[in-house]
Formats: sequence, structure tokens, C-alpha cells
Amino acid sequence: MANTLKGQLKRLYEYGARKLVFTGIGAIGCVPAETVKNETHEFSEEHNFWSVKYNEAMKAMLKGLKSEIQGINYSYFDTYSVMQNVIQKPSSYWFNEIQRACCGLEDLKAKVPCVPVSKYCYNRAIMFSGICIIRLRRRLGFSWIIFLMVLHSIVSQ
Repeated sequence: MANTLKGQLKRLYEYGARKLVFTGIGAIGCVPAETVKNETHEFSEEHNFWSVKYNEAMKAMLKGLKSEIQGINYSYFDTYSVMQNVIQKPSSYWFNEIQRACCGLEDLKAKVPCVPVSKYCYNRAIMFSGICIIRLRRRLGFSWIIFLMVLHSIVSQ
């Protein structure tokens, strides 16, 4: 997948793209849509292993691309590490629910995704739906755009 992305990035470069922002994938094995698939509802180490492998491949590809194509710059945000930190210390980020989704239906509120008429939850769950970490982003207390702009300025120096 990283090699497919590399080809697409080269095409974007040909169209004039020079500054890019990437977010790695999060801990896929920890999202309720995945944990609900096993009886114990434990996080999937295998899925998380592949999340890490993908992120490593993407970072290596980006580093290689930067040396291959002159003038291309990128910022990379390590979503996996942030998500793992929040999962390991949820109370530090004002969360009290790390396994169950905020809305949705059935087991872990993850078997049926949120719908427009879903009630907003107040249980301080990290996951808004079975797969979405939007509540995590809100709770961290910053705008992703501002954060990535700051990150880019640090990385670019």
C-alpha cells in the first residue's frame, strides 16, 4: 500500500504539490468495530502489529521520496502513538471509557454504527462510533490544522 501511495504522491508532485501532511493510522486493533469481533473484547495485537508495520512502511517511503524528489516536504503525525497513550492513560485526557463506542447499537455499541438520530453520549468514550476517534481529537484540546501547522514548522527547520 505504501508503494501505491508513493506513485500517487509522485503524480501529485507533477501537478505542483510540494508540501504534504500525513497522519499515520491509529491502533486499528483497539477500535470497537474490531474488538467486538472476539468474545473477550480484547484489543487485537495482530491488527495493531499491522498498523505499526504500515506506519513504518509509510514513514520509510516518505523519507525515500524526499531524497528522491527535490523540493517535496511533508509533516507526519503519529496517530498510533497518540492513540496508544490515551488508551493507556485515559483519565489523563478526561476519558473513562476506552472499549465501548459513544453511540451505535448492540455489543460495545459497535455492531451497528451511529446514525443521524443517535443520541450523543456523555460517558466520555474515546471512540465516537465503532471506528471513529473524533471524540479523541476533540478531547485532546487542539485543532488538528493548527497542530499540524506547528508540527510542520518544527519539522521543516
